[in-house]
Amino acid sequence: MMKLTTCALPLFLFLMSVPAHAATTTDPCALPIGLFARRQALKQQYSEQVRSGYLSHKEAADHILAQLTVVDQHYRALLSTLCGAASDGDADVVDRCCGETDHDPLAGEMCNLAHYLADEREAKHFVQNFPETPQKIAIFWDLDEVSYGRQGLLVKECGPIGGVDLYVDKLFNLAVLGDQQALEKFVNLTQHAEGEFAEGLGERMKRLFVENPRLVLEQWSVIRRDPHIQYVASDFVDDNEQATAERNFHKLCIRPSQACAEIERAISAPRD
Repeated sequence: MMKLTTCALPLFLFLMSVPAHAATTTDPCALPIGLFARRQALKQQYSEQVRSGYLSHKEAADHILAQLTVVDQHYRALLSTLCGAASDGDADVVDRCCGETDHDPLAGEMCNLAHYLADEREAKHFVQNFPETPQKIAIFWDLDEVSYGRQGLLVKECGPIGGVDLYVDKLFNLAVLGDQQALEKFVNLTQHAEGEFAEGLGERMKRLFVENPRLVLEQWSVIRRDPHIQYVASDFVDDNEQATAERNFHKLCIRPSQACAEIERAISAPRD
């Protein structure tokens, strides 16, 4: 997850406490017009009014949070429906729901994932529509607020992990298979991640150095854009993992190159 400010933390926890089954509409695909704008306005209102801390503005904060609760009931119901249909291979339900919610940016992120879950032949479309701008990536992170609550995972139809992790895993798996655009989108995402989100991306990136060193070397011009790449050694779980990465690149880097020098500096840095 992203780093949260003192005033944002209660908002995040509260948003994540709404039960997945608590939707207020009989058709989860029928998102109210203006729902996303309402959500964004409430989040902005919370940020402005509770800037100095939740405890100092508890009454105002709870009033805003209660309204956000109602808003996110709709999104949880939609995500549950989309992932349930996708896991059943029912692309028709996904298409119908997404046709009804194409006015909503947060629903759009859910739909991009669901289309791919329902039919992996949609890989090209999935990668092309993976969020790229700071504005769309900020919306993308909100999938975790929809997926989780204080008691843990709420939207279980998407599997044992939250929406963000599932979404990123699908993109990362395509990158490992050699999809350069997927790799570029993944590296771009690292430039907008903080906190636990950054840690999760760093863990995946580290796996490339251990399990797919040739891909790292071949795509170093892309991978080196990761702002945390010089700290990749800190993600190795132990000395053995770091030694494996060093051996990998020692074999590949028979001829000296700038890429090899940069990679070897990154993986040989002292671990925390």
